[in-house]
Amino acid sequence: MGWYIKQVKLVALVAGDDVGQRLKDRQYEQATYAGTELGLDIAPIAPRVRERLKAMQALVLASAGAVADGADDGGGRT
Repeated sequence: MGWYIKQVKLVALVAGDDVGQRLKDRQYEQATYAGTELGLDIAPIAPRVRERLKAMQALVLASAGAVADGADDGGGRT
């Protein structure tokens, strides 16, 4: 059951505030999805998703590092 809860959280994170038609539109923005003929299997996208996740994680870590570096200024403004 824990696996499903984790997956739902990940889906919600990716979907953000988008629902319904907007999510469908986002699917068709993906060439892999849009270019697949009806009735055929959609090619796996896991490698692309993993690359996007790595890039997003790098941005978050870089941002957190920048915030931490800014915290060393004593907290005062001049």
